[in-house]
Amino acid sequence: MVSACRRMQQRPWRSPVRRMRRFLLCSTGIVSLRKNTDYGKIADIWKKQMDMKFYLEIRRTGLLMLKKRIIRIILLCMELSKKNVTAYAASSAFFLFISLIPSLMLLCAIIPFVPLTRADFMRVVIEIVPSSVEPLAISIINDVYRQSVGLISLSIVAILWSAGKGLLALLRGLNVINGVEEKRNYFVLRIVTSFYMVLILLVIILTLLIMVFGEAIVNLLDRRIHGIASFMTAFNSGRHLFFFLIITLVLACLYAYLPRPRGRLRQQFPGAVLASLGWTVVTFGFSIYVTYFNGFSMYGSLTTIVILLIWLYVCMNLVLVGAYINKILVDKELEID
Repeated sequence: MVSACRRMQQRPWRSPVRRMRRFLLCSTGIVSLRKNTDYGKIADIWKKQMDMKFYLEIRRTGLLMLKKRIIRIILLCMELSKKNVTAYAASSAFFLFISLIPSLMLLCAIIPFVPLTRADFMRVVIEIVPSSVEPLAISIINDVYRQSVGLISLSIVAILWSAGKGLLALLRGLNVINGVEEKRNYFVLRIVTSFYMVLILLVIILTLLIMVFGEAIVNLLDRRIHGIASFMTAFNSGRHLFFFLIITLVLACLYAYLPRPRGRLRQQFPGAVLASLGWTVVTFGFSIYVTYFNGFSMYGSLTTIVILLIWLYVCMNLVLVGAYINKILVDKELEID
């Protein structure tokens, strides 16, 4: 016993090594210490066991995170239901549909003063709306194009007043989501929403100009800046991405500047991106559903109008949900600060 203690004192490093070996052997089920023990095999077995434990831990953590996310989504839906977001979305969809004709009248009246054609305008509208609504949109544009020039000189104020009705309904929904009590009077709100409607129409016209004359502008710049022509190739291949970015920017501006008090523009992009992504997916989904299914055939001649109303209703829900997500993120930033 004394000699053993002396050996331990002379070689103190043996004790931790033996403890580690004992741990490896016990963890792998091999308890006996032998000279011919295959420690490489023991290490492989121990590694497999640790990998299994790590996998089970990751799986348990993933399930807990998934459960928390599901609970958050349920709470989000309950909170939106308390705020009657769907009612404001329905109101916005209805008044946007009502203001569709005045907006097109105003837009078609402005387009002749810029170097754009009716076909260019139709191409952009077809990119935005579902394919099932294209015949209705084209017929409305053709009718409005023949009448708008005479009407614009007589009733521009009435057109702006009617076109801003849809944004006014959207503004009320944004105020409810942000918990803001509107203090501006009705006439000021109508003027503000009409002003923003004009800005949206100008953005549409600017988008049309970029889509039509983008190649000519790039060719002109290429004479001064070499290599910029490759940008136009990428732009033509990513045209849908361009529309996605335009919708995101417009929604972010509406979230930031339409309600009172105004928010920071950079804080509105998460909800705007999600709303734009949902808008794109819903538009694509509606096109597929109407093409391959006959769920709306019961409405007969009103099918196109019903599809347009439902599409607007779903998109307005997505817009309001995006605003609510921005509010949650802004509140979290304030709590952290």
